Amino acid sequence: MPNYKPEQYSSYKVSQFLTLAGARAILGGARMKALTGAAVDSVGVWRDDLKDLRIALDATTRARLINNLFYFKAQIALAGDTGCRFDEIRQQRYIEFDEKVLLRFKLFDDALETSNYPTEQAEEFVQQDWIPGLPPLVRLHLGYRLNIIGLGVSDAFVTLPTGIPGAFNAWVWQVLGDPMNETSTYGVQLPLLLTPQEPLQNDVYFYENYAVS
Repeated sequence: MPNYKPEQYSSYKVSQFLTLAGARAILGGARMKALTGAAVDSVGVWRDDLKDLRIALDATTRARLINNLFYFKAQIALAGDTGCRFDEIRQQRYIEFDEKVLLRFKLFDDALETSNYPTEQAEEFVQQDWIPGLPPLVRLHLGYRLNIIGLGVSDAFVTLPTGIPGAFNAWVWQVLGDPMNETSTYGVQLPLLLTPQEPLQNDVYFYENYAVS
């Protein structure tokens, strides 16, 4: 792993945030089918294969188990994709795509925010701040929410986190579940993340059905 320097990252952070359209270009199609398939399958293991043990396991164990299964299943599903790489830095697992983005798989709450304990590294990640050893690339979340009984994926979203209170995600791309209302305030594209060549669009919320993988 290259030894990235903070000054490299500072230059990146100002100029290279991805827009929603840019993320869709990198992750859409076969890649997203593989990722959403891994997410659904991982929750399915919790629901079906561990049904006799679930009562003894808490929500933290459930989330960790689903998370570990996801990276295992996604690595198999994307084995033929030469543009992706799986890695772990400082106990932070991620998938790198095309040397442009880092993707983490996370459990989302109702506000489409991650439910991490707010450690310094967790806050640095969502704020797109410098983390030693982590490649200086845009960080995205593939976040899922469970259904009301906690035994299936209700919906899933790709987001660009900013960590800004009240605007935690710069944009939201829904990839699984019933489409949200088009007038939702989720995913407003922050103007500061747009270049002069990329004007703010009205359709800042985007839904794409990857339910069939």
